[in-house]
Amino acid sequence: MNRLPASRKRRGPSLGVTLLLGMLAVVGLSVGSTFVFSNLAVRNEVRRLPPRSSSLCAPSKKRSAGTGPP
Repeated sequence: MNRLPASRKRRGPSLGVTLLLGMLAVVGLSVGSTFVFSNLAVRNEVRRLPPRSSSLCAPSKKRSAGTGPP
């Protein structure tokens, strides 16, 4: 049989690359889950707010041209 020497065998990525990819995956999952859960928490708090008063939501009256002060 034609066996390759131990130094010439095909190996996977180095330990440093594997650890770096693992750390990036953990950071990505942490940041992503933080955004998702904070978004859910904000939506829940907004849902708990009392309804808006109609006087605060009324559109402002626009002045017609020429009727306001100079």
